[in-house]
Amino acid sequence: MYYFDKFIKSVTDSLFPVRCAMCKRDEFLLCPNCEKLLKTNSNTLPDKTYAKYSYKDLTTKNILFKLKYKHHKNLSEVMGKYSSDFVKENIINKYNLQNKNYILVPIPLSSRRLKERGYNQAELISCGIDRERTLNILTRYKDTHRLKDAKNIDERHLELANSFDINKEELYEYLNKNNTDLNNLYVILIDDITTTGATFYKCKNLLQGHGFDDNKIFCFALAH
Repeated sequence: MYYFDKFIKSVTDSLFPVRCAMCKRDEFLLCPNCEKLLKTNSNTLPDKTYAKYSYKDLTTKNILFKLKYKHHKNLSEVMGKYSSDFVKENIINKYNLQNKNYILVPIPLSSRRLKERGYNQAELISCGIDRERTLNILTRYKDTHRLKDAKNIDERHLELANSFDINKEELYEYLNKNNTDLNNLYVILIDDITTTGATFYKCKNLLQGHGFDDNKIFCFALAH
């Protein structure tokens, strides 16, 4: 089986070689040199909300478009790995979460959108940052229109109303397994892009409504 898998991988690599999304260099979906060229976010975000890259940068926008709409599934996890040190420095170390119970919670897709795309890019980004701490405790049962088409923040909030819910089975299984409770659990919400912050706001409110401490909820997006 090992040799067969190795053979299949060699055939796949020869037919569909891995190349950098920017410079087309072999072996990297996004090579380290090109990643360093991406512009970092310099805009101020709401409290406890962070983004590594600037969505105004055309190269960043192109990469996010590929991972979101062009089925570049593996690029999502690669971008998450490039963001792990950023999250560690700006959230985990800054708020002393190293020895505390914290989880990474991806912003979910609706079942229809997930079926169409085949993957949730936010979940893969989260896995790239820390696979073991990624936990899908949010569900999205309302299929919203693309939020970028909303004219203003009020339209975004209206579109997102009653879109999310808590996966209680997943949550309480984690709490029981780790012998902890909501009062001692820290959450880092993960998404690919944040613009007005409406999605993070709705998810934070939902978590607070189910007993999570607002002071223990953080947000990270690849770009703003």
